[in-house]
Amino acid sequence: MLIKPKLLRRFGSAFLPILLFASILSSCNFASSTPTLPVSATSTNIPVVNTLAAPTQTVAPSPTASPSPTLAPTPSEVVTPTETLVPTMAASLTTSQATVIADKSASNIRRGPGLAYDITGGLLKGATTAVYGRNPDGTWIYVAIPGQPGKYGWVTGQPQYVTVSVNVMDLPLVAFDQPAPAYIENCTEHTVYVTPGNVSIPDRSNTDNKAQFNPGVYLVFDQHIVNSSGNMVQINTVTVVEGMTKDITIDANGKVTTCPS
Repeated sequence: MLIKPKLLRRFGSAFLPILLFASILSSCNFASSTPTLPVSATSTNIPVVNTLAAPTQTVAPSPTASPSPTLAPTPSEVVTPTETLVPTMAASLTTSQATVIADKSASNIRRGPGLAYDITGGLLKGATTAVYGRNPDGTWIYVAIPGQPGKYGWVTGQPQYVTVSVNVMDLPLVAFDQPAPAYIENCTEHTVYVTPGNVSIPDRSNTDNKAQFNPGVYLVFDQHIVNSSGNMVQINTVTVVEGMTKDITIDANGKVTTCPS
């Protein structure tokens, strides 16, 4: 924009600010459109939106929980093995309220709750006796031994053998010790056969010439010698008791041998 000299002289220095402002305006391009914002190289025609990261929140650590104290089991939860078997009666149970009858078959009474214990008495079929307790899973019950006042033992509680007048699991727990293992050892030079159980025991030259048995009475046969009927010859009848080993030292030919030490 040109300014005539007459005007410049007329307005003098007062016109200078206006002149400067007009010059600045003339240099600006008002016809141009709004500046194009840069677009990300990975997007097309997507407006750029500024985002603010969420302020990091400082969370105070939770206090460390103290370990829960270990609770000692109550006496009713633990059965401590003991040599002396003393019946413990439930407060609501008396002898007349709990009985067992061997209505299915005769049953042995044993020193402990299992076949590995010695036989201490028995229930004839149809016999009844008082019940005083049970083992943890209720498979054996603690009873008075008929004909032996003050003596107690264990008889099976399985319903296929006996009938109990109360719910077995309502009976109190009774303590018991562990059985002592019993064995039959073959000291002969022949393989022997033991029944009941139908167990063959190798001769004395083998390291496995001994087998474990539950207490009871067993018949021993010589597998190498048969009679005129073709049957094995019986050489012994042994009674097995807890904690003992029965040695078989005589074969069907009468030969005596001793067990290796």
